Amino acid sequence: MVRSVVAALSMVVVLVLAVPAYAAEKSEASKVTFVHGIRGFFTDVYLDDELILEGFAPERVTEPLELEVGEHRIDLREAGAPADAKPAVTKTFDVPADGKLTAVAHWTDVEDCTITLFDDAGDMIAAGSGKLVARHAAATGDVEFALDDMAFDKPLTPTSEMSESVSPGEHTVAVSGDDGLSKSSSVPVPEGSARVVYLVGSAKENTLGLLTQTVDGLESDPAGVPTGNSGLAATSDTDVPALPLVLLAVLGGVVAVTIRRRTVAASG
Repeated sequence: MVRSVVAALSMVVVLVLAVPAYAAEKSEASKVTFVHGIRGFFTDVYLDDELILEGFAPERVTEPLELEVGEHRIDLREAGAPADAKPAVTKTFDVPADGKLTAVAHWTDVEDCTITLFDDAGDMIAAGSGKLVARHAAATGDVEFALDDMAFDKPLTPTSEMSESVSPGEHTVAVSGDDGLSKSSSVPVPEGSARVVYLVGSAKENTLGLLTQTVDGLESDPAGVPTGNSGLAATSDTDVPALPLVLLAVLGGVVAVTIRRRTVAASG
């Protein structure tokens, strides 16, 4: 009996040690969001030669997709074009571990498009706050972004970004530049999330406009949570999961009771 219990106890220990490694392995994939900022272009989106979005319309944003760590390729073909047709736009990029990325398809000139990758992870958002991010993804020169009538410190150049920590709620974003560019929008910013505002389109084609995206899961953990136990409930990143600990305690108790019974029987 004792041997059986000890064997079971040993198996639980193995499982306890395996859980952290398994969790780390499962968490390596990154989340990638696709933003379509090429006005007037309906596209079929291929990822690593596989069609993932058919007839993707301009100014649309996908849900985050999980991609494995390593090199990937995006190909954009005109909607309905054969799978072996030459892509209108192609981009090869590397996916890091546990990351958040956005791939934005946009004009760089009247007849030239590209895909730009932005890192959505950045700094974590303080508890009770949100973040507003401005990104320049348009075929035009430098532009001025303003948040609630306060201009950013410097102009925003093509394919660059700026961000500000803000209180949750409605905020006004305005963008201005050469050629009479003047656009504004009221943007809700959720707590613990980033609201991204893109300038897309082409100045020459008079198609400049704004589109938005929300990046969730950026809230930072509270500095501490009162427990009333003088820190006895505190844990570290290397703690063993609670359920295996309970199993260890139960099996340990069984071993102790079994040994005690055998001792009593022997003495009797």
